[in-house]
Amino acid sequence: MVFVLGAGVDLIYGVPLVAQLLPELAKFARSDGLPVSKALKAKLPNLRFSFDKYAAKKGDQLLVDLFGSASDTVPTLQSAAKKLMAEEELKPIATVLEKLCQQAEANLLAGSDLSGLAKIAESIGDVGEAEPLLDPSKITLTEPAATALRRSFQRVLIGGPDLTEHEREMLGLFVESTSNIEELLSHYFTLYSLGDRAAQRNYLYIAWMLWSFLWLRSRSTSLRSNSIYAKLALLGGDVITFNYTDFFDPQTAKRVVYFHGSLAGYLRADDRQLVTDDQQQRKALDVEGVVAFLHSLRLDVGQGGALDLPAIVPPISFKPVMSRRQILDWASADKVLQSASHIVVVGYSFGLADEHFNDLLRSTPATSRVLVVNPNCEAVTERVCDIFGIDSSTLSTGSVDEFPVLSSRRLSCLGATAEDVTPELLEAVLR
Repeated sequence: MVFVLGAGVDLIYGVPLVAQLLPELAKFARSDGLPVSKALKAKLPNLRFSFDKYAAKKGDQLLVDLFGSASDTVPTLQSAAKKLMAEEELKPIATVLEKLCQQAEANLLAGSDLSGLAKIAESIGDVGEAEPLLDPSKITLTEPAATALRRSFQRVLIGGPDLTEHEREMLGLFVESTSNIEELLSHYFTLYSLGDRAAQRNYLYIAWMLWSFLWLRSRSTSLRSNSIYAKLALLGGDVITFNYTDFFDPQTAKRVVYFHGSLAGYLRADDRQLVTDDQQQRKALDVEGVVAFLHSLRLDVGQGGALDLPAIVPPISFKPVMSRRQILDWASADKVLQSASHIVVVGYSFGLADEHFNDLLRSTPATSRVLVVNPNCEAVTERVCDIFGIDSSTLSTGSVDEFPVLSSRRLSCLGATAEDVTPELLEAVLR
């Protein structure tokens, strides 16, 4: 038997899911992790990235700026829109930008209209030369529009029309404010690989802040008896984890494959050496220790490839091969999956960015049984059925110990949390 662990199993230790991780990092950067943030900014001069917009919960900062002070933002966006209009695939995006600019200009009230409105509201002394009608902080894009704009802007920033520095900065701000932590890492790592020094500083800052947050969180938490980590010794089998954290007991840790890397070392980008015996890192048991460790790292982007990166695989669809250890870990994961009679997947969402792992699952022998444990069972059923070529409508419905179950001969989906998993429950579902 092999267990595949996703982000959901870390919730019990206070590690948020991807969607909530960025606000938590923002909170960390301005509170307990402020010394860490300051140490990184000292090592990364001219850093333009900031978590402030997430800390303030402003949401889409571009819309806040656009609808709050259209005269400052509209000309830049209109200029960018004209350049995007020259490319056929980007015309819909250019049209959206033009419409947003028109709405933003109409949102500002000035002159006699503003003074008349203020007089009626009895606030004649409280207004400026122009005031917005709609609260800029309450304006949001629909999900399809935000996603389309973010993806298009990411493409443009990597290799699109020739934009001015101010135009690039504005589009980059939109990408930042509408992304989760994985999307941010993916975006800046792609630019990092193209040699963009500003993006390299951003990536190093975000990645090492994430590393510091997770490292300190995993150092300060003891093993919890009701977590699946505490039960793995009893459950037996191999373990493949997508998490960077280490909440395993020593007995289980020996049989764990970290599919996306771990916090236990860092990568020397110039010679691809994975450093796992750094004494300064081992002494980083608190914020002060982490700051001392970060000060010892090579983070000067002006020195070419002589940089130290967290040993985590960036969450992009086409995964970069960053070290020999990564290749060996993926080979080990494939080996244990190929030989497993039962594969138990817990807290993993089968995202498109992980298609490389999904393909390993797809290639497992037809005789292996697969059990997916997720509290929102229906949400992942369609995705996992696509992987195995199973018509989801053919799954039978039932329950085990009051937990809903969808099942076929090959696949079972159990509506439960990681903490609900016990040897008895697994036996009942897989019998």
